[in-house]
This record gives sequence, structure tokens and C-alpha cells, in this order.
Amino acid sequence: ASGRIAAALLLDGEKRIMRAALENSRLTETLVVKAVLKPAADAALVLAVSRHTKWSLRSDVQVALLQTPHLFLARALAFGRAIPPAKLREILKTSRLPEKIKAHLVRENEKASEGQK
Repeated sequence: ASGRIAAALLLDGEKRIMRAALENSRLTETLVVKAVLKPAADAALVLAVSRHTKWSLRSDVQVALLQTPHLFLARALAFGRAIPPAKLREILKTSRLPEKIKAHLVRENEKASEGQK
């Protein structure tokens, strides 16, 4: 299947189909980001992408995941550690994450950044 078809299948409610689409060799980072940011993207998709061995390592995918309302705190913290505090605050301005997760993420990110100095 083409990358665009695989991206459309990411939004399929069937987990087996979604997982197969994530493994499609024609799926690109841009298509994954677009799928994650669609209003139809559900918690299952966000969870699958955030745990995927290939896609979870891509910085643009991580930023997209931080924009969704479905990312768990542990994954948000893991992704946020690699982002400079100013950039993370900018990302979170338009994020749909719950406010408690945003606040915790900013606090932890700033602490980590202070510890590296």
C-alpha cells in the first residue's frame, strides 16, 4: 500500500490494522505527524506511535505527540527531556495536553536543564 493509504489506515479503529500501517515501509514521518495531529486521532494511535520503536524516536513525531490530548505523562516526560525549555514552552502553547501534564512537563524539563549546567 502507498504511504498515504497507510497513513489513512492509522486512523482505523482496528488496532491490528493500525499496527500494520505503522510498519508500512512507505509511511513517512510527515504522514505520521499529520495522522497524529488529526482530530480523529485517538488515544490508541497516540499510544501506538509513542511506543513504536521507529516513530517514537523521531523528533518531529515527538513534537506532534506533545500536541495531542492523549499522550501519557511518562511518555511526555521522556520526549520533553530532549527539548530545550524555551522550545518546549513554545510547543506547549498550542498543545492540547491537559494543563496538569503541561505544568509538570515544564517543571521537570527546567529541573533537568538546570542539572546539566
